[in-house]
Amino acid sequence: RLLEGALRSGQQRFLDRVFCEQEKEMITASTTPDLMVWLFWATKEATFKVLSKISESPVFAHKKFETKLIQQNDSEFDLSVIYKGTTVFVEAIVTDEYVHAVGFQKNISERAGFEVKIDLHKISQEEKSEWQDKKLWQKHFYETEMESIHRAESAVIRYYCKQSLEKSLALNCSDLEIIRPLKENKSLPPYLLVSGQNTEIDISLSHHGDWLAWCFSYPVKS
Repeated sequence: RLLEGALRSGQQRFLDRVFCEQEKEMITASTTPDLMVWLFWATKEATFKVLSKISESPVFAHKKFETKLIQQNDSEFDLSVIYKGTTVFVEAIVTDEYVHAVGFQKNISERAGFEVKIDLHKISQEEKSEWQDKKLWQKHFYETEMESIHRAESAVIRYYCKQSLEKSLALNCSDLEIIRPLKENKSLPPYLLVSGQNTEIDISLSHHGDWLAWCFSYPVKS
């Protein structure tokens, strides 16, 4: 949910901690400041995920991720973020229920040869209850996958991501493993194995509240 009245309710300290001066200027100048707050927040989160995959995970000090709005087309936004000289490109969509942002190492003109699949799912209370049963986890996941599954939402998002991979790429769910390893007790970004082998398919998972989101990119023939 958007933080209603973020600017009007005296939460200036939050804005000062999270956003640089340029971002705060865009927020205060906007006719929908709450939307801009969470658009920029989601953009920074997506950027952190990209940087965590291409280098050592940075210290997540939100203010150091400087966001620039490139263009807006109705509810769709193109943005860029600079962190210590590295630029990440973000595509975001805003609805009444969620803000969803996906980050890319390259802008859209440089991503020839790859397709990106993005999908979302709103989990119901019935699904949450059903997926509390770890016997269901054992039915759909390998032991290596269950090491990083601790909640119903974590299981459901992996289930739907695998279904989407199977449908989009003609793979078999039973051949897919979504692995999220630990390093020094810290979770690293997830990656996909197909029949136990690494591939060029890159995946990302996210869940907040009742919303689950996943995306994956894969090479295509020209």
